[in-house]
Amino acid sequence: MSRYKRVLITGFSGFVGRYLLKEISAQKAAVTVTYNKNKVITPESVIAKKLDITDSKQCRQFFSRHHFDEVYHLAGQSLASTSWQNPFETHRVNVEGLHNCLTALSRYSPKARFVYASTAHVYGASFNLAGAVTEKTAALPTNPYAMSKYTGELICSQFTRNSNLHIIIARPFNHFGIGQRSELVFTNWCRQIVNMEKGLQKPVLKVGNIQVKRNFLHVKDVVSAYKLLMKRGKNGEIYDIADTKAQTLESYITCLQKHAKISFKVKVEKSRIRKDDPLRMSSKSKKMRALGWRSRHRPENSLLELLDYLRAAEDK
Repeated sequence: MSRYKRVLITGFSGFVGRYLLKEISAQKAAVTVTYNKNKVITPESVIAKKLDITDSKQCRQFFSRHHFDEVYHLAGQSLASTSWQNPFETHRVNVEGLHNCLTALSRYSPKARFVYASTAHVYGASFNLAGAVTEKTAALPTNPYAMSKYTGELICSQFTRNSNLHIIIARPFNHFGIGQRSELVFTNWCRQIVNMEKGLQKPVLKVGNIQVKRNFLHVKDVVSAYKLLMKRGKNGEIYDIADTKAQTLESYITCLQKHAKISFKVKVEKSRIRKDDPLRMSSKSKKMRALGWRSRHRPENSLLELLDYLRAAEDK
C-alpha cells in the first residue's frame, strides 16, 4: 500500500501559496505549510507550522522532525521596491533563508524534489539587449530583489551538484490574481477604479510607464506550472513560465476603461516609474510547452475578474 506524498509549501502566507495548496489538494498528499509572521488559516487536513527560514537552528529542528518528498519553496521577500529600501534584509531572507532550507533538507530528506520559485526579473538588462529571452539568455539583474533570486539560483545549482536533492528552478513572469498586494499594478489600478466609482477618488487613474510590454499570467496558470515541474522537471534545469504574448500596460487600461462604470482619464506620475524597469519582458522559450503546460486564463478576463472581486469586497 503506497503512502501519501509528503509535501511542503514554504512561505504559505504569501500571495501564491493558497493557490498552490488548492492545486495540489486534488492529489493524494500529506501537506505541510510554513509561515513566518501572521498565523494562517488552512483546511484541517493541512499542517501549518511557524518557521523563520533565516534562523538556521529553526530550520534544522523543523526538517529533522518533518520529512518531505516534495518541497515548493515560495518563501521570500518578493517586491523589487522593498528590496531597494532594505537590500540587506532581502538578501538575508532570499539567499540565507534558501541556503538554510536546502542545507537542512539535504540532510533530513536527502532525496526530495525541490521547486525553487525564482523570477523572470533575473534577466534584467538582458530584456533590453536581447528582446524575448530563453533560459540560455544571460542573467543581468538590475535590482536587489532580482540579484537575490539569481544568487538563490546559484545556490540551487550548487546543491544540485553536491547533494541528492532533485532541484528545479522556475522563472515565472508577471502574474496576478485575487489576493495580491494592493501596491502591485493591476490590483492598484482596479482599486483606484472602484474608488472612482464610489466617488472616493477623482476620475483619474494614476499610473507609471504604461508603454512597457509585459507577459501577464493568472496565478492559477503559474501554480499549475509549478505542479508540472515538480512532476516532470529535470534536475538542475531552469524553466521560464511565460505565455508567448507581451502587451503594453496601456492595452490593459483600455480594457478597464471599457468595463468601468465611470469614464476616467489616465495620469502618468514620475513617482510610479521604476528606472530599472525594462521596456519589454517576454520569453520565447518552449521548454514548458514541451512538458505539456499551457496557460488557461486570458489576462483580460482575469483582470475583469479582479475588478469585480474588489467591487464586491467594497460593498460588504
